[in-house]
Amino acid sequence: MKTKQQILAKIAEHEEMINENLKEPITHDSDASRLELLKHGRNALRWVLSDQEHLPDDKLTKKINYEILCYESTKIF
Repeated sequence: MKTKQQILAKIAEHEEMINENLKEPITHDSDASRLELLKHGRNALRWVLSDQEHLPDDKLTKKINYEILCYESTKIF
């Protein structure tokens, strides 16, 4: 069983990788996939620490979703 501090450290690790990936615009499907995986991992860790069954999207999750949406919309045209 992981301690709360270990889980918080892993969340911080995910957030650092997410912020590093968000410094540059998404230009490939692999970039979008990586961000999506990091988002899901971070949200799963946040859920473990929460008493709620479903977590609302926070500011960082919304930012990731927006960046992925922008990238996906460029593929339409």
